[in-house]
Amino acid sequence: MCCYFSPEWKDYGLEYFGEDKVLFDFQAPAVDEDKQIVISYQEFYDIVYKYYSEYARQHSEEQDEIMRLLAELKNKLGLNQ
Repeated sequence: MCCYFSPEWKDYGLEYFGEDKVLFDFQAPAVDEDKQIVISYQEFYDIVYKYYSEYARQHSEEQDEIMRLLAELKNKLGLNQ
């Protein structure tokens, strides 16, 4: 499985999947049939936030660092507007 962000994909010269998107590329042998899934930056962030905030609740000693990194990710994806 590979994960590509929109700005990275332009460098490969392949069919572009849109601005502010994340492409997940699943290929054999990880899956029976090659498949690509495209989601928005917001959807990507929401998924990451869901799982890492749950992890932070279970690991209070790491909570501040995880929340700082989530805020940094949100900012880098341009979702703070």
